[in-house]
Amino acid sequence: MKKVEFTRRAIGVSAFYFALLHSVIALWGQLGGLSQIQYLPTLFQWSLGGGAVALAVLTIMAITSFDKVVTFMTFRWWKWLHRLVYFGGILVILHIWTIGTHLAYTNVQIAALVGLIILSGLELFRVTKLLNRKYLKLARTEAATVFLALWVIVVGLVLAIPVLVDNYHSRHTDHSAVQQEGRIA
Repeated sequence: MKKVEFTRRAIGVSAFYFALLHSVIALWGQLGGLSQIQYLPTLFQWSLGGGAVALAVLTIMAITSFDKVVTFMTFRWWKWLHRLVYFGGILVILHIWTIGTHLAYTNVQIAALVGLIILSGLELFRVTKLLNRKYLKLARTEAATVFLALWVIVVGLVLAIPVLVDNYHSRHTDHSAVQQEGRIA
């Protein structure tokens, strides 16, 4: 179990490093600095704001990932703080969905949605099982029904992402014409 904990911690700190590297390259390498954000479309500004909050969450996670910090904070408070990763993850998904150029294509969107549905199902199963054991005390079939009902709701929300969240590139590019030109040539 110690190896799993160490690996999980390494993945989390690596996610912070790569997110920081991504934001530095995007802001100063591609955009030209923070002062240029005002010239971006509103959708991009909101998306960058969500990405900045997600980077702040990852920064907090990285800073508090050391054993001495966990001892100082106590495990209970550390655990509560690290549950912010779910909020940060949602912001990252929205950030990628709204301005990610690779998500403008249908096959990539389908793969992303399938991944989100599977991961949300696994996490929802874990949470439902924990809540049932601690508080609900439902029979196995009742707990399975609650899980499936909640998962259907989550799947509906995940499938609504393309409808509810505007994607800049799909709005401003006619991909079917691009694909048609590729087939002709």
